[in-house]
Amino acid sequence: MNSEWEETETSFDMASLSFISDLDQSKLKRVIISNALQNEDVKGLEQLGVSKFGFVNAQLRGKAWLSLLKSRVKGSSENKPLRQPHKDEYQVKLDVNRALSFISDEKRKLKLRDLLYDTIVKVLRKFPQLHYYQGYHEVISVFVLTCDPEILDTVVELFTLLYLRDYMMDSLQCTLEQLDVLSQFIIGRDEQLANVLQLTKRKPIFAIASVLTLLTHNFEYFEQDSPIFSIFDIIISTNNLSNIFVIYTELLVYFKEEILKQIKAFEADFENDMDVIHSVVQQTLLKLLRISAWDEILAQSRLRFDEESPKKYNFTKYVNRYSSLLPLVNSDESELIDILGKEIEWNESRKITKVSIKISPIIKWSLVIGIIAAVVKVGSSHTNTMHGSSLIESLKKVLST
Repeated sequence: MNSEWEETETSFDMASLSFISDLDQSKLKRVIISNALQNEDVKGLEQLGVSKFGFVNAQLRGKAWLSLLKSRVKGSSENKPLRQPHKDEYQVKLDVNRALSFISDEKRKLKLRDLLYDTIVKVLRKFPQLHYYQGYHEVISVFVLTCDPEILDTVVELFTLLYLRDYMMDSLQCTLEQLDVLSQFIIGRDEQLANVLQLTKRKPIFAIASVLTLLTHNFEYFEQDSPIFSIFDIIISTNNLSNIFVIYTELLVYFKEEILKQIKAFEADFENDMDVIHSVVQQTLLKLLRISAWDEILAQSRLRFDEESPKKYNFTKYVNRYSSLLPLVNSDESELIDILGKEIEWNESRKITKVSIKISPIIKWSLVIGIIAAVVKVGSSHTNTMHGSSLIESLKKVLST
């Protein structure tokens, strides 16, 4: 195969294959991805991961994720997992014992739960400065279901340091900053929807569970053809965590009419409009969101990825300079750990400066509703709940200010 064909094959535009069936498109894309992996074509992999079908299957996906993540972070840290348990391991065990409940094969489920627990504990012991949060286990479940054991630890470690560090502070401060950015995405996409949701005045607390779990909380099960894998393909391929906000925004737009209808119908049943907004959004997605909707949601999202960027919204206006919303390129792992340390210091300084600021009762109750939504998925048969100490402690801090 000559080099000219290799380049054409790797960067082939999947949109031009619309004249053949999805199955044949998928088969052809597997060949293209394999070629890109063989040629260590990082740019080609980035294009392939964003387009329809993502990296197609678990075997190719795990290899592509590893290749892309290692291209972003050079070298490896000298840190080794500690023997001393991390303070959050008990909570990890509680959450993992409820994880992957959709798997019917009990033997396989228990084996995967053990692997999930071991993977999370290795990360926490290697980086004890990280704080586990309820929902992290749902994110890591995606990798456990995808990656071969020999690459799993490396992929999870790099993904955690690159994209999840904001959520692994000892408070919700960095997460709440990200909600301010999400507001800007929704405002820019649909002004009417943003006005009804009152996003110029209030944070979209209703989205906190989706943000913390990178949308895994919006899925009841993770079969290998689940759209959640394509969502992770997109995050890793674009090296841009904020594309989660593009997808979540399109999710709201997809259900816009029902959300507006329900807010109008139930506004008289709540003491304040913040409560009805949070309740309606959560319940609408819970009741109506089906796998079949994701094809259109992701198709619309792919049209917007290049338009929605950190530069467009000036992320530094809303988030700290060490936030995982600001993409890192060509860092080595020691630099990444240094950035993590600086964000921890920043988070500590914010806790000190904010201590004397009183939160109004309405805002306080809004946070309570949002956090409770993250802790318990009300009315769902989904048993991967987000109970636990870290969010509950955050809730206590909100209530005590």
